[in-house]
Amino acid sequence: PEYTHLSVTVMNTSVLWSDQVPDRDGVRNPINDVAISPDGTRVIVAVGNRVLLYNAETGDLLESLRGHKDTVYCVDFSFDGSKFASGGADKIVVIWKITGQGMLKYNHTASIQSVKYNPVTMQLASCSEVDFGMWTPEQKQVVKEKVHSKILCAAWSSDGSILALGMMNGWVSIRNAQSDELHHIERRAPVWCLEFVPSMGNASGSQKPGAGNSSPSGGGDNDLLVVGCWDKTLSLYRINSTAHRIQGERPLRFYPCALSIANLGGNRTNYMVIGGSNKKVNLYSRDGLRLSELCSRDSWIWGCASHGDSDKVVVGCDSGGISLLQMKFDVVHTLYKDRYAFRENLTEVVVHHLISDRKVRIKCRDYVQRLSLYKNKLAVQLSDKVCIYESNPEETLDMHFRLRRERIQQSANIPCEHMLVTSQSILFCSSNVIQLYSFDGQLQRSWMLESSICYVKMNGGPDGREAVLVSLYNGVTYKVFVDNPFPLELWRSSNPVRCADLSLNRDKLAVVDSEKKLLVIDLKTRDTLFQADGAVSVCFNAEVDEMLCYSGESSMFVVSGISARSDEATDGTQAAGTYKNQSSQEPQEQHLSGIAIGFSGQKIYCLYNNNMLGMDVPQGGNMMKLIEKDDYKAAYHVACLGATEGDWKVLALRSLRANHLDIAKAAFARLKDSKFLHLIEEIERDVGDGAKASKEPQAPAKDSSAGSAPRRGRHAVASNPTPAPTTSITTKSFLDPSWHAEILAYQGHHHEAAKVYARAGRVDAAIRLFTDLRMWNDAKMFAQSLSSSDKAAAFDHSALVQQQAKWLEEINDWKGAAEIYSSMGSYMQAAKIISEAAPETGWQTALIDVVRAAPADQTDVLSFCGEVLSQANEDAMAREAYTKLGDISKLMSLFVKRQMWVEAAKLADDHEGKFDSSVFLPYADWLIMQDRCEDAMQAYKKAGRQDLSRKILEELTFNSVVESRFKDSSYFYWLLAKELSDGTDTRYQLECEHNADLYFAYANINSYVTDPFTSHPPELLFQVSRFIINSLGSSETIPYGISKAATLYTLARQSMLLGAFKLARHTYDRLSKLQIPPRWQEEVERDMLIVQAKPVRDEPEHLPVCYRCSSTNPLLNPFTNKFAKGDVCTNCGHPFVRSFINFDILPLVEFVPEPSISDEEAIELIRTNPASGRNRPVGSPDKSGWNEGKMGDADMMQFGSLDSTEDMMGSSTELRGGIPSEELFPMCLNRTLETQMNAMSYVPVTVDTATLLHGMKRSEVFVCRPSSQNKRATFYKNMLPEIEIAISQSCHRFFHLEDFEFAYLSNKACPFSRLKDVGEYGSL
Repeated sequence: PEYTHLSVTVMNTSVLWSDQVPDRDGVRNPINDVAISPDGTRVIVAVGNRVLLYNAETGDLLESLRGHKDTVYCVDFSFDGSKFASGGADKIVVIWKITGQGMLKYNHTASIQSVKYNPVTMQLASCSEVDFGMWTPEQKQVVKEKVHSKILCAAWSSDGSILALGMMNGWVSIRNAQSDELHHIERRAPVWCLEFVPSMGNASGSQKPGAGNSSPSGGGDNDLLVVGCWDKTLSLYRINSTAHRIQGERPLRFYPCALSIANLGGNRTNYMVIGGSNKKVNLYSRDGLRLSELCSRDSWIWGCASHGDSDKVVVGCDSGGISLLQMKFDVVHTLYKDRYAFRENLTEVVVHHLISDRKVRIKCRDYVQRLSLYKNKLAVQLSDKVCIYESNPEETLDMHFRLRRERIQQSANIPCEHMLVTSQSILFCSSNVIQLYSFDGQLQRSWMLESSICYVKMNGGPDGREAVLVSLYNGVTYKVFVDNPFPLELWRSSNPVRCADLSLNRDKLAVVDSEKKLLVIDLKTRDTLFQADGAVSVCFNAEVDEMLCYSGESSMFVVSGISARSDEATDGTQAAGTYKNQSSQEPQEQHLSGIAIGFSGQKIYCLYNNNMLGMDVPQGGNMMKLIEKDDYKAAYHVACLGATEGDWKVLALRSLRANHLDIAKAAFARLKDSKFLHLIEEIERDVGDGAKASKEPQAPAKDSSAGSAPRRGRHAVASNPTPAPTTSITTKSFLDPSWHAEILAYQGHHHEAAKVYARAGRVDAAIRLFTDLRMWNDAKMFAQSLSSSDKAAAFDHSALVQQQAKWLEEINDWKGAAEIYSSMGSYMQAAKIISEAAPETGWQTALIDVVRAAPADQTDVLSFCGEVLSQANEDAMAREAYTKLGDISKLMSLFVKRQMWVEAAKLADDHEGKFDSSVFLPYADWLIMQDRCEDAMQAYKKAGRQDLSRKILEELTFNSVVESRFKDSSYFYWLLAKELSDGTDTRYQLECEHNADLYFAYANINSYVTDPFTSHPPELLFQVSRFIINSLGSSETIPYGISKAATLYTLARQSMLLGAFKLARHTYDRLSKLQIPPRWQEEVERDMLIVQAKPVRDEPEHLPVCYRCSSTNPLLNPFTNKFAKGDVCTNCGHPFVRSFINFDILPLVEFVPEPSISDEEAIELIRTNPASGRNRPVGSPDKSGWNEGKMGDADMMQFGSLDSTEDMMGSSTELRGGIPSEELFPMCLNRTLETQMNAMSYVPVTVDTATLLHGMKRSEVFVCRPSSQNKRATFYKNMLPEIEIAISQSCHRFFHLEDFEFAYLSNKACPFSRLKDVGEYGSL
């Protein structure tokens, strides 16, 4: 229906609390100023010489602060509400905490007239009669500026960048936050009050603290400065940093004394609250228009302050009264169909089209009191007139409202509590009188009713004949036609009616009385069709006659199917006027809040928190209940109100199954589902053909193989054809089961459809359903299930699979076809299909799957796949194919062709002897290109090219020496020596061994003289230098890269540090004969002078001792003895065995067994020594009485003497002649020394069998096993067993045990040979 709703517009101002300051000595205490905190919880009042602090919520006086000695004139809160300030006639400004405690105070030279806090910072402006000051917590002193006139008031812009000062001479000084004057405004009278109105975009409050305010052209440029002048005017100025411009000036008819900015309810615009000599507080718009009176007092208003984000105002008057007011404006709005008009900012009207969400704003520039909207007419009641606006009646979406020339003047003289507009007139309702006025203000008709009017609503009708629904306080509801002087009574209730509405067909009336009881009455029979309790408002649906909604206490309810009692019910069980719920269902609760004032289609328009909301109501429940009752037509009508897509789909499918084809077609058309529409057309044709066939003889069905292809539909060949229905396609009848199967298939329920086909005897159609959809697995499973249940003959599953594979091949689905062929065992066919699809993505994976699935005996398939993959550069997959095939030759050809040398080498190693140098030579060349020289050397060896391997090694050695990589040089020389261990060039092998030792040692010297920082200890450098000099001897040939000067320099420096001054003298003398670098020259000369003052001797502890002959050797070998060649003992020529980490001399003496004793026999004799390393005569027990020995291959321990053991081992005691075992080796040593005196070279100690068996302890013997069979092992005896020694069998170099283990754990390899396998590094 066409409806209108509006609210009564009355300005309600209530006093939350008030207080009266008592007189003092018979003199009243005027309120000079008031302020309210930003959070609205505290109020401060300046009265007398005190500052009163109130609780804003309760009005309780919290504190009466005595911080001033004279009258307090002004107060103000900081932006965060944590502090407030006060100033007065005592020339003092006091800063207070919010709790009432004083923080600090400072003075001016005259009385303080105004204090104002910056709205975004803690900056305080204090103004006196002669100057003003700026205070911040960071400043120790207040900076003051002189003024030429008394300051009466002050105000900050919303961003805190501009300060305005109102003065006694009528000037308004505009200054920035640094107190600099930008410009001024000149008025004709004192400026007693002024404020900045924030811009529209910042209406709800000031900027946040900390926002930038350094520039005076910030947000303050958009603020409006309102000036209250005592020439009884209110002026508005637009202020910026350079100029000002007046926006308007309004007469006031009183002296403005207090001005504050209000923001009602957090609205986006602002209002002004002004009080003064008229003893009233008025509300003004931001444009200076008076809107309403807030309160009236018995004296001048000196102070008023509003809370920025609420509707509270504090008022203080000259008589000492303090009040906290709360402003409240009732919502003014009106609704007609989908257009909603409401008041905004008190002076504007917004018309909102709820469907398109378009809005138009009408600025009335006056206080809007009432609104009424009907069709294309909008009536706006202002303070002194009613304006009529209209839009284009031919365009339903036209939102451009134009003001008509006609208007009703002096509307205040017309009694009006409700106002309604029609197409040609306006209705004013007051008390029990309704008056009808034309648009030009002529009274046309009036109605006087028996009771006061409590509710009115437009009910629509033709132009000039509209009807109005009127409810009275006595419970009577009338229908008043504007062209009829006689109202029509519709219903009479015992309680006042607060809401009423008529249905779409005007035959049902819904009323809600004051007891919140809802009644729906049939206006023809006067029966109560529906009733409910707890209702607040009610409205019928504008599109469905039998549907309404009503608002409860916290929810809304929708009731559908409200219909009048059938006239055919003649059972006589119900009397007229009695209640019987005629609704087809119970009220459907909607969890929506608000008051329902309109219901159109699926949208409910409700008023919630003074806002109009249009909310969609789901109709799915109502529709489903109608479907359950088989009322598809009504269900379709309900769905048209606004069902969801899912609801439409349910309705369409249910009506299709129920054979309501017309409804199903309409529903699927809504869904734009073309496939179901096509199915419905086929069903309609089938039903029509069946109706014709029922009248004529039916021809026998033809075989499906002749003519066109078979169909799954109704006309497909069936074993038991069902006769076509003879009823109309729009009446409810049963569909053929085949069509039910088709419907299920269209829904995607293919298995259910196949079952329906099978139950109807259409097994072929069920199988064809799956094959047409290419659901091959489902077709096979379905056929198998039918075969197992004896419902049909067994199907040829292989034929289905073959058909599926051919179809996939036809559509170029090579992957699916290959999978099927593979599952059938046709691997070659699958491989060929995949190879033909080589450019496609993923063919490689598919082909390797064939390789993995094919048996190993199908060599043709594997060979074909390997060749295809190899040509496509898919090496890993081709390798897998050839590996499964077992064709090593093709696999090696692949590796060589692709230069996959690592794999080729591994394959050659696994099949040793099958491949020649044709594989390893190119592999070695490739390794050389990859800078993997050591691996290349191994490859050359495997190819039988030892010469190339040695050539690479020699080049590596030479390059490392040239590049001063002496550790690498040592390593490569050692490798060369190892290469020559076959005895082909013994001299060159010894030279390489010698160079390896020298370069390994010289690496420390090079690091010492070249690195800026070194961690080598002096002892190490001392031993290394001696080793190199002694090893070089007197030979003039020095290995390339080794500097003799650097070695002597290092030795001299370390000798000075260690106290070997004699050696230092000698070294410096030799060094002086050499050419040394200039950077050493000065240092060497200085040290040569210093050493002259030192004693000519060496510390005895540094002199080396030979552990073979026990002679003390000089620090440097003088090479005067024929045995003194190199780093050897100058007495006996025994080579010093050094630790190749710190190069200390180890207590090792070389010995050899007699020629008649082989190395293995000697090692076995040492290991079978019955003394086992004990320091006692052989055969005597130890202190504990135990004696160890060996009998055959068994270790034996016996308590007591070994007499019995000796008997078993032979006459060993007799061989020894009773000599202690520890003296056997010294005897051999002395015998060798005596023999060596006549020899021309060094002779190692030769030991016999008895010495090996009884004079050697296995824990003291070390053996260097030979690198070839034609050489003998070298044996060493540790002369000082307490010194633990380790040997690296990979390189035959000795080390201190602890140093070796640490180096091996750090590098995971031998420090000299770099091999991880160091063998048994301990003694025997």
